[in-house]
Amino acid sequence: MKKWHRALSVLLSVLIAFGVFTAVPFHAAAAGGVTYIERAWNEEAEKEEERILSTEKTCTDYTEWSDVEGTSLAPGWYVVSKNCTVGSRMIVETGAVHLILCDGVTMTLQKGIGIKAAGELYIYGQSNDTGKIYANIHFPDGTYDHECALIGGVKGENCGNITVYGGTIDLTYLSGTGACIGGAEGRGGGMTRIYGGHVNCQQQAGSGAAIGGGYKAAASRFEQEAIQIYGGKIDAKSWGGASIGSGLEGNSGKDAIGIYGGTVSAQCSTGAGIGGGENGKNGPIHIYGGEINTVSYAEGYTGAGIGSGLEQNQGGTIDISGGIVVATSRNGAGIGAGKEGSASQINITGGTIVASSTEGGAGIGGGADGGNGGTIHIENAKVVACSSNYNSMADATDDILKCLNKTNPNPSDHGESVVGVFLGILALIVDGFGADQSGCGIGGGSCGGSASSITIQNSNVTAKSGNYSAAIGSGVVLGIPCHSHG
Repeated sequence: MKKWHRALSVLLSVLIAFGVFTAVPFHAAAAGGVTYIERAWNEEAEKEEERILSTEKTCTDYTEWSDVEGTSLAPGWYVVSKNCTVGSRMIVETGAVHLILCDGVTMTLQKGIGIKAAGELYIYGQSNDTGKIYANIHFPDGTYDHECALIGGVKGENCGNITVYGGTIDLTYLSGTGACIGGAEGRGGGMTRIYGGHVNCQQQAGSGAAIGGGYKAAASRFEQEAIQIYGGKIDAKSWGGASIGSGLEGNSGKDAIGIYGGTVSAQCSTGAGIGGGENGKNGPIHIYGGEINTVSYAEGYTGAGIGSGLEQNQGGTIDISGGIVVATSRNGAGIGAGKEGSASQINITGGTIVASSTEGGAGIGGGADGGNGGTIHIENAKVVACSSNYNSMADATDDILKCLNKTNPNPSDHGESVVGVFLGILALIVDGFGADQSGCGIGGGSCGGSASSITIQNSNVTAKSGNYSAAIGSGVVLGIPCHSHG
């Protein structure tokens, strides 16, 4: 009998080696359960990298995904331990659904997962976070209702809550009016929390946010900090909606975005990277830590890197108290308002910030074409803020790297950090800087944008503008200097 077992073992090893079978390295507990990682936030830890607590737990009462019947997911625990393709749209009607993605397996969604208002979805990975949810849905291909979110809202209904503890979520949505993660068209998302894993959401040529609200909707239906990022790696790209925030023409009110940690990359065309979609106001934005790189950059007109979308005033207050934040826009502000929009209240009370606009927006403040700078308070921070000033990579990287305490300007040496990503982007767009299309480094945008109030205390600040605008103050009017101080 032992010889037979040994022979069978050798045969399986050979078949795996030649690709006939695939070894799936998911972790099963000794007593027949399945392990998973649950994460929590510990704000008492002194070091940011120690504030995410990861605990390995074991689930013993669960349903294998391969045994699921129908399209309604009852409350309980589900385990994806084999590669699978889900052809129907699965619905979380009510209660909590916990989904464990075993390392090395992929769940391919052809029609997404809907979460109704009374439902909650919790997604877990294992120790390597290599279990994946994958969706690449193109509209109009006749197989999907583009008004729904890929994971989140059902058409015409409010969205329930979504919590990501780990795993890999890779979503691409072409021409969708719902979000990748969040609300359906006309609806904001529920409570969305990310503690770990890798979340990659790409909203291509659509009007929903990558993470947040659908077309014409706020980021969330809740009037509180409803999108919270504590850890993990988040890559969010969008077109008309914000990368993280509201959809195109969606105005957020009290629904806030909070970033506590993690590595966040948010790239948008006409909406903000973080904040409002095109023609949309942002709600309150709180950045407490993490590494954030956000860009609003299209061939035409753009929103702010962080703030409101194209042609819209800043809505809620932007508060930055920690982290490394790199925010870039073409003709919106790096931090503040989109093109033709005015800033309201911006508070920077810590962290390291690089904010820039290449065609007339302020680095921090108003958008191009008359956007006012609002009220800006900077304290206990390191800041580089520039508008349409640098004519070479060497000049730009010198100030920026000093601010970031870095010495090597080669993007490849900084890997996928916000420094590396920003320097790579800067290398592509620095030739677009025009000294006569300038807003302020801190304050108003080009064409007469003024600054209501700017206070700077106990900070290391470098502010640069073009030929006529003030480095700190008001923007140029038709090539004629306005206030020139700072």
